[in-house]
Amino acid sequence: WGGGRTWLSDRGIEFSVDFTNTVKSVMSGGYDETTRYLGSSEMIMDVDGEKLGLWPGLFCRVAAKGRFGRNVLGRAGTFLPVNNDAIFPADPDHENEDVLALTEVNVTQFLSDWFGVFVGLMNTTTGDANDFAGFARSKEHFQNISFLLSPVSMRIVPNITLGLGVVLIPSDKVVGTLTFMDTEESAGSNPFNTDEGITMATEWTVNHDINNLPARHVLTFALGYDQDFFELGGDHRFQLPPSGIPSLKFSTKDESWAFWYNGQLAFRTYPNDEERQSGIFWRFGYADDKTNPVEWNIAGGVGGVGLFDSRPRDRYGIGLFHIEPSNKGRLDL
Repeated sequence: WGGGRTWLSDRGIEFSVDFTNTVKSVMSGGYDETTRYLGSSEMIMDVDGEKLGLWPGLFCRVAAKGRFGRNVLGRAGTFLPVNNDAIFPADPDHENEDVLALTEVNVTQFLSDWFGVFVGLMNTTTGDANDFAGFARSKEHFQNISFLLSPVSMRIVPNITLGLGVVLIPSDKVVGTLTFMDTEESAGSNPFNTDEGITMATEWTVNHDINNLPARHVLTFALGYDQDFFELGGDHRFQLPPSGIPSLKFSTKDESWAFWYNGQLAFRTYPNDEERQSGIFWRFGYADDKTNPVEWNIAGGVGGVGLFDSRPRDRYGIGLFHIEPSNKGRLDL
């Protein structure tokens, strides 16, 4: 911006804008062999309070995302989305429609080197991240959501919601968070009016070396309560038939739980280029099958950046996944 963006960055304000275009076709099978275009844009502003002249340890983020065009998710005949960019923001009132939503207004304050607090409108799609598989809103990894997160989490962890929590860094190898958030989705809605249920989630990341190769483990447990976990319908992160949409119903309970884990091990690194590496990844999740449409999931594969010296920034990945649906639910047609 003629030097303006660099000037702001030096003073603690960073802007990023992302614009993504997707043309996707159902080539065979599914409910309808069709081709559709989808576009999205995301705007993020990050603020470093110390650089801005306020005080140390203060970090703020404001973000918004828009989606336009149409997707083929409901036509592909899959239970989970084949294109993660088509479902965010996860506004239940604008499924497969144009939408613009405020996705994050978050403040984090570190009170010491090892302890911080955060509060605000949170975007949970950066959680459960893996360097080789990605995370829910990543546009540099896989598109199929089954690789980007453990689907068992989607029943009790919304995309956008009000919440607060703490971050703990007991060592340079371990980072943990404890978060309390509204269970009801707030994308496209007033977050102060979507407060049905509470979800408690704790995520711990451990880094270590195996034979001088970097490894990482991320373990998360979540408990949702104070909500009737009975019917699945408003969350379009789960794909149902495009016509005659049924309701998935489960046991009437006011709590639901799930835990999930992802790990990675780099087998090829470059000392002079930390971004360039190759490795294996794996995911596993298990949930209360009385309230969750997914009982367990597993995924694994290989991926990385810069497989060839002539293309040091190209990303690649290949993997397999399995989703085990719960047998406790029933379809009401």
